[in-house]
Amino acid sequence: MSQLETYWVTVPDWITPDLLAGSHSFLDPEEQQTYDRYRVDFKKIEFLTGRVLLKKLLSCKLKLPPEEIRFVRNDYGKLFLKTDHAPQLFFNLTHTDRLVACVFSSRDGVGIDMERIRRAPFEVMNQVFLQSEMDWVQSQPNPEMKERAFFLLWTRKEAVMKAVGLGFSLPPKTFTVPRIWGEVTDHRYKYFTSRLFLPESDALCSVVLAHPKPAESHGVSCSFQRLTVEQLYGLGRG
Repeated sequence: MSQLETYWVTVPDWITPDLLAGSHSFLDPEEQQTYDRYRVDFKKIEFLTGRVLLKKLLSCKLKLPPEEIRFVRNDYGKLFLKTDHAPQLFFNLTHTDRLVACVFSSRDGVGIDMERIRRAPFEVMNQVFLQSEMDWVQSQPNPEMKERAFFLLWTRKEAVMKAVGLGFSLPPKTFTVPRIWGEVTDHRYKYFTSRLFLPESDALCSVVLAHPKPAESHGVSCSFQRLTVEQLYGLGRG
């Protein structure tokens, strides 16, 4: 698909593991063990929500029951469809602070990261940003714009590391990312960044696709669609 599809969901604080107990059927035995190892409820909920989101959407796209969808990981933790054939669909998943998002692509090399726009940890910039990137963040005219600039670079860098399937095994200071907002292409990736407007704190979501051919680059687009937790889990509040 030249159209990258991104779906995201906010998990409100009234959601508890007990409310979602009926959705554990989406987890295979290994995933259930991972879920059980989390000691904090919101991490359990984020993990389960990511698997439910992926498997429900993949079920629709692949015309398969969700329980038949299985994943494998590469050596760095990136998920792929478990299949005996060459995969026709690729995806990536992110979750942070009760936000969960995934992206789908017909081509490999797709990555996604999402972060809430909150107090930026500027103290770690020299560990993850090049000097020119730090200078750009510090050059912003006010604290709010500095935070947004920080998270633009942060989400794009992490999305790149996930797109190549290496995570933080790819040192973030070994490459740079564009500082232009919205949709932009460099010699390696096409980038899409969207600001998600939320009542409690906005978020930035960045998607990257590796090595689009020049002739195809202009035809690649990315949609961002929000799902509610009620839609995802079939919950009602009464």
